[in-house]
Amino acid sequence: VFVVPPERGRGIATHLVKAALLHPELVHVPVMLRTQDAHSLYLKLGFKPVRTPENLMAAPSRQGPRALPNITLERSRDA
Repeated sequence: VFVVPPERGRGIATHLVKAALLHPELVHVPVMLRTQDAHSLYLKLGFKPVRTPENLMAAPSRQGPRALPNITLERSRDA
């Protein structure tokens, strides 16, 4: 969620995050996030710091034709 500086402090980010978290098609999707400066926003919405951040890993970018160079998808023989 990004809100341009002149519009911050009006509850826009809170509204957007709540809408995403409560969306019927997304309520069962686990959510983790990374933030540099909005910890208080997410704490207010029930997020908690991760107990073992050293266990977290980030997926590589999935944009562009060469985004996942070490991953190949093979068609199932049953397909």
